[in-house]
Amino acid sequence: MASPQAENEDGVNVNQQGPLSTATLFNSSHETPSAVEAKIIGTIPQWVSGSFLRNGPGQFEAGEQKIEHFFDGFALMHKFDIKDGQVKYNSRFIRSDAYVKATEQKRLVYSSFGQAYIPDPCKNIFSRFFSYFDLEPTDNCNVNFMQLGEDFYALTESPRVIKIEPDELDTIKQANLSSYMTVHTATAHPHYGKDGTVYGMGSTFGPGSSYNIIKFPPGESQNQLEMAKIFCKIPASSSLYPSYYHSFGMTENYIVFLEQPLTMNMFKIMFAKLLGTDFVNCIDYTPSVPVKFHIVSLEDGTTLTRKYTADAFFCFHHINAYEDDSHLVVDICCYDNSDVMEEAYLNRLRDETLSAGRAFAKRFVLPLEQKIVQGNEDNLVTLESCDATAYLQEDESVHCHPEMLTDQYVELPRINYDAFNGKKYQYFYGLDTLDRTKVVKVDTVNKTFMSWNDPSCYPSEPVFIPRPGGEAEDDGVVLSSVIDLKGIGRRPYLVVLDAQSFTEVARAEIPAEVPVGLHGIFIPK
Repeated sequence: MASPQAENEDGVNVNQQGPLSTATLFNSSHETPSAVEAKIIGTIPQWVSGSFLRNGPGQFEAGEQKIEHFFDGFALMHKFDIKDGQVKYNSRFIRSDAYVKATEQKRLVYSSFGQAYIPDPCKNIFSRFFSYFDLEPTDNCNVNFMQLGEDFYALTESPRVIKIEPDELDTIKQANLSSYMTVHTATAHPHYGKDGTVYGMGSTFGPGSSYNIIKFPPGESQNQLEMAKIFCKIPASSSLYPSYYHSFGMTENYIVFLEQPLTMNMFKIMFAKLLGTDFVNCIDYTPSVPVKFHIVSLEDGTTLTRKYTADAFFCFHHINAYEDDSHLVVDICCYDNSDVMEEAYLNRLRDETLSAGRAFAKRFVLPLEQKIVQGNEDNLVTLESCDATAYLQEDESVHCHPEMLTDQYVELPRINYDAFNGKKYQYFYGLDTLDRTKVVKVDTVNKTFMSWNDPSCYPSEPVFIPRPGGEAEDDGVVLSSVIDLKGIGRRPYLVVLDAQSFTEVARAEIPAEVPVGLHGIFIPK
């Protein structure tokens, strides 16, 4: 199925010429609480059965007040239920405090990523003054999901999480990781161990600021969140300027954490409300400061004493990491700077351009102690067919230079997670950030890529679903929700790609609004 039909059932010519535009793409969506049936074109394999659950910003105003940054839109869960070759779709806003209070008061209540604090006009001058020093984090969990046993939680980058019910998309209850440990932020990208342990990260600010590995031990579902504990503390290089991070890597034996030169100015953050400053303007990128790789043992939580560095870059997402012949291989989507933070303001996303931040997939190879000989001036990386290098420095640190995995810009990477996370792998899937109409498949061994696109539409993060009993790494399908970019009335749809040939096998046209979204999970049934 190489191209859409010439005309859909509503009489819209889907192939008509017209400029691509993001002007309406990042507008608010309505929720669809009752499931609607999709129109299937092609054939969805019968073995694809489960719920494709996605999260992301879905509403960008409260009353007359407008949200300014994409990352701050109110969380809208949306779900594609797939069974017997058919698809049903529904969506609901997460009933967070941020959403409920904003809806009731018709104003924005919490300061957030790109939104400066707006005081409550109903408070007197004294109450308003003291509220400037209230740094309560938002519970607008609009980024991703975490599964703990049988339970599912919506996540953002604060320690506040929200338990949700994935069948009806109900908001169940709120929880705060700060009730169980001292953390002020948390990543929205957990990792899952083979024994049922779930790993996350969160930062603690103040004297002795640290980046903390959080461990959710396997156990009874209702207790797994309460059993969370700090497994390892990584001291920040600067308590006044700790690093911002969005994700981390995990191999079979190690956690890989990047301390990046995008740092949070704690002075600005403390007085952000008083100064009327949003979070984006409280972070600074310093290109002269190298990236530091911190390696933590999963066996006992100790941090390797060897220091590893690389030239400055910024990353949102790790692709994968694994161990190979006494090396740690770390694959990352890398930006040359942090401009992508500014590019996510809604006025820029709606300015008729499709390109986003330029992220390249790069591979860093960190030689472990067995490969390091004091005084060695040669490249310490000895892996075959690898252009990454690492050199011992005078201070005994190791400075790493990456190799390119592809010349394709790529972000929102996903892999065959259950079988290959933390292991040597060949393929990952993502979005082309130069031409956002493309979904790409990257071959990390041969340094090649394949792509699928609908020239008039905008796809979402691609998620790989393995075929039961399949042996090949890419034996399965890739799912992505796709949205009209021409504004000509085409229905959004879920595309199903054969992961090996990277060709379309089916699409499910949705008779409802579908938001852009950020991340998602597939829950097999």
